[in-house]
Amino acid sequence: MGSVSEYKVCKCGSEELFSDYYYKTDELYESCDVCGYYHTAFIKNRPPDGKYPEGWKPEYDEKEGATGYVVKVFAKEGVGHSVACVEEKDVEGLIGALETDQQVKHFGITYKNAKGFYQTQLFKV
Repeated sequence: MGSVSEYKVCKCGSEELFSDYYYKTDELYESCDVCGYYHTAFIKNRPPDGKYPEGWKPEYDEKEGATGYVVKVFAKEGVGHSVACVEEKDVEGLIGALETDQQVKHFGITYKNAKGFYQTQLFKV
């Protein structure tokens, strides 16, 4: 499996659009760490055993949109962080879950405020 990972300029103007393109399978996973834009295209009919019968053709499930909220979670142990694009309806529940998670050191939520600027609210656990 081969892929090309890079950062691109997002429609929102940020240079935080992470793109991971799997050139052997033509699958794509993109998400913006600022505005919550995402674009994915993955094979939905991949054989469970990993063996592709003669004549098999991939069927793709492609999705594109923007959630408007991005959550970055930093763990107490290890290096790095995880990022997820979330819907507004899920933000309150996610905050509650992260505030009580013993593995979380801190997290931030980025969203567009009423004046149209992107802002990040930080939470220390």
